[in-house]
Amino acid sequence: MFKILVGMSLITVVVEMFLSGSKFKKYVKSVVGIFAFLIIIEGVFSLEYKGIDDDLIKKAESIAQDVITKSEENIMDTFKNNIKNTLLNENIEVIRLDIRYDKNLVIKKINIKLKDRKDLKKAEEILLNNFGIDFNLIDITYQEEDNNGDF
Repeated sequence: MFKILVGMSLITVVVEMFLSGSKFKKYVKSVVGIFAFLIIIEGVFSLEYKGIDDDLIKKAESIAQDVITKSEENIMDTFKNNIKNTLLNENIEVIRLDIRYDKNLVIKKINIKLKDRKDLKKAEEILLNNFGIDFNLIDITYQEEDNNGDF
């Protein structure tokens, strides 16, 4: 029983680190609290059930992984929106913004497509100065006009 409680505590700490500002945090705490309560009750009343079912553990791990993945996506979406809004505040229109990152959320490449060619240098400077993004990670293109002058 003690080992299971320690394991649940460690899982809780790791999951809470990833959910520091997330609305899912209270749900994860509730689920972990229920598990801990059931484990303690089981030990006190010496229930027939000797441990947590493997399927239940797998489900809990799956739920925790889903929450972590969703949190990572939310972090990167927020980062993308910050970049877009910062460029928009400088009157730079962004047509497309893609960010590639690894499992540790380290940025590997940023692809940006701007409306106007004249904004290329200014956008690079903003990304470097405001976000500390290395020029080698940035690929900025612009939308070309067709023969009619339309985009």
